[in-house]
Amino acid sequence: MGMNAATLRLLKKKGLSFEDILEVAESLERKADRTNAERQARYRAKRKRNAVTVTGVSPNDIYSNPVSSDEETRAQAPKSSVPKPEGVTQQVWSDFLAHRKAQKSPVSETVVAGIRREAEKAGWTLDAALAEVVARGWRGFKAEWVAKNAGPPGRGADPPDYLDHLLAKAATR
Repeated sequence: MGMNAATLRLLKKKGLSFEDILEVAESLERKADRTNAERQARYRAKRKRNAVTVTGVSPNDIYSNPVSSDEETRAQAPKSSVPKPEGVTQQVWSDFLAHRKAQKSPVSETVVAGIRREAEKAGWTLDAALAEVVARGWRGFKAEWVAKNAGPPGRGADPPDYLDHLLAKAATR
């Protein structure tokens, strides 16, 4: 707390000398420092209490329990309650699970059955359909998306072959 001009004039009017006024200013400064230190100590204590109360773990214990490599591996591997379907390679299945997880789309028996049904309509294996889903960033699979010159809704048809382009150009001459 600093002293303003009015306070200094009042102290001078009371007959205090310069040394007395300086002593009063220094004592006020010491009191302010002590008050700030106490306020900071209360704040730190409160934060420490809240950290233990909210998390149930002391801030010092957060880094004291290292995770074993087995736990890390299990945490990183994609999880699914749906077993790997017959005829699908482990690599494609792992990629499919990771892809669906990244899209925040769950994998269920219904999802796999729908992709299998559409793959059969298109004459594809389930393994090839799942690989195509991952490669193109799709959530699902439709037979009409992989038909010649077709794509998923909202996407244009595939561009014609260069040979088809040359034949059409030659026919117009």
